[in-house]
Amino acid sequence: MARGRFISNSLGESDKFAQLDDHGQRMLYMMLVTHADAEGRLKADTRWIRGKVLTYIDFSDEDIERAVLRMHDVGLVVLYHHDDKPYMQVVKFHDHNKVRRDKEGVPTHESPSTIPPLQTGQIVLAEPLRSGDVAATAEVEVEVQDKDKVEVQDKDKETTSSSADDVYWKIVEAWNQNCGTLSKVQTLNTPRRRRLKTLIKDLGSPQEAYAVMAIAAKEVSMDPFWQQRGLGFNNILADQRVVQKAETAYNRGSFDHEQAEIDRMLGALGGNDA
Repeated sequence: MARGRFISNSLGESDKFAQLDDHGQRMLYMMLVTHADAEGRLKADTRWIRGKVLTYIDFSDEDIERAVLRMHDVGLVVLYHHDDKPYMQVVKFHDHNKVRRDKEGVPTHESPSTIPPLQTGQIVLAEPLRSGDVAATAEVEVEVQDKDKVEVQDKDKETTSSSADDVYWKIVEAWNQNCGTLSKVQTLNTPRRRRLKTLIKDLGSPQEAYAVMAIAAKEVSMDPFWQQRGLGFNNILADQRVVQKAETAYNRGSFDHEQAEIDRMLGALGGNDA
């Protein structure tokens, strides 16, 4: 990798750059560009970013994940997977960085890229961006005195987990039934469970979360930006975007649902004073 990359002075006039949520995300984007390889690629792993790019800067995994997903949303980078590992491609990297190459196209003043290129149809939301989900790792007791008691506790946990998944899948169904041509959800992983749990907590009940998800999914299913970039369920769950999109649909009156569902949505958004 080169010692640094060129960042054009036109960046301050970029609509995409301006759409990042705050100056911390803008700073991180510029630092990521400086760490890109000869093809404008780099790892989208939060641990790598925190250790390599933000060595002495205090960013949490959540802050990094939120920032990189936002960069993907606005079109500054493209996130993709290869062999279950997350990577990113800086958009228009070669427009601003001229890499010296030989006749075969191999870089002459720096190492060639070792990161696999983005392939057609490979655009995805890189979930998870983290190397390992520590929060999802179960605690293990070193010494077990009462085996029967532990087995009963394990069964209780399985029942609770199963019940929670039933609730989460109902919200997922609200997405799948209203997302149009956007990708439908086939699996529930730990980050999705965590965000669905937060959504239910924020909105007050699974019913409210279901109603808001249905309306938000319908809203983004008609959005060319979402369709062109292959955005989907993980995007709608990030940063309360599901609530924002539902509010947009409500304010424009662009949804057509049964009144009972509308009432539930209004209650969830705080728009019903009755």
